[in-house]
Amino acid sequence: MRVLLRTAVPVLVLAVAAVAALHAQSVDEIIARNIEAKGGAEKLRGVQSMKLTGKLSGRGMEAPFTIWSKRPNLARQETEMQGTHMVRAFDGTKAWMMIGPDAQEIAGPQAQSTRDQAEFDTPLLDYKTKGHTVELVGTETVGGTKAYHLKLTTKGGQVQHFFIDAETGVERQTSMTLDQDGQQMNIVTDLSDFRDVDGIKVPFSVKQTVNGTPITTLLVDKVQFNIPIDDALFRMPRKPQQ
Repeated sequence: MRVLLRTAVPVLVLAVAAVAALHAQSVDEIIARNIEAKGGAEKLRGVQSMKLTGKLSGRGMEAPFTIWSKRPNLARQETEMQGTHMVRAFDGTKAWMMIGPDAQEIAGPQAQSTRDQAEFDTPLLDYKTKGHTVELVGTETVGGTKAYHLKLTTKGGQVQHFFIDAETGVERQTSMTLDQDGQQMNIVTDLSDFRDVDGIKVPFSVKQTVNGTPITTLLVDKVQFNIPIDDALFRMPRKPQQ
């Protein structure tokens, strides 16, 4: 029995190591295909700025929106709904928002969410260099299509889920859970209508639900890459002197 045990243990260890290596390889292959499907790593890294314009709809309302983003982590989302101008932005250090003329800094989970969303590249690109970890959860059906379910844990501990279309290689869906004022919010984003813009695949339809309730749909009209954007656009306006 001892001889059998001594023989079996190394075999078991080698088998586990082989499975782990295969798992890691599968994750990297899925991610590599995803990056290639969207234009390739070199093409994606070559984009320095981006501007999206379109329409945002939700809860019976529709409004125009504009999103600016710039490397490494500058972002600004702007819309006007029922006559009220609204802005949400990250200046590389702090997150802030503005409703009408009043601007204020955002704190807590909302600030972290804004900071994470401001990351210019997908977290999957160069994820090891960024300190993130990714594991393959398995395969699932999303919108009637087979998808690989990847669980990404950022260096800061935030967990995000990516559902990669097994046929096309692009994201079909992403999800993450945030804690807002003690309440868990499961945010699911469905991506569709991918179009080629300067050799890069971009989703022109983005639908978002929170805890199963549809919240917003973004329909993109125009995408522009590598346009001049002043860093000042992302900074929170100073309060006027009294």
